[in-house]
Amino acid sequence: MIVVTIMYAFEPDATFDMDYYVNSHLPLVRKLFEPMGMRAMRLSTSPTEGAPGQPTYRAITQLDFDDVASVLAALGEHAAAMQGDLENFSSLRPVTQFGESVAL
Repeated sequence: MIVVTIMYAFEPDATFDMDYYVNSHLPLVRKLFEPMGMRAMRLSTSPTEGAPGQPTYRAITQLDFDDVASVLAALGEHAAAMQGDLENFSSLRPVTQFGESVAL
């Protein structure tokens, strides 16, 4: 399984509208990517209270696909729409990593 990880750094002066991200952007990702082979989507957010230190990332989203070909097809068709929506919720530029899921 291929995992696409999208990470939004925690930068104190940056904007990030979590409500828009969760309720508009991620549903758009699901709508566009599921028909192209996305199997699952997960979101991890930084803790708001009680955690020690400043978080490294504001949000980390992971998208699961069966293979690289499915990822490339989905991104090839929909990357512009995803990037175009970015300005609606964040001033941050995400870091994206592609990897293979390994069961331990």
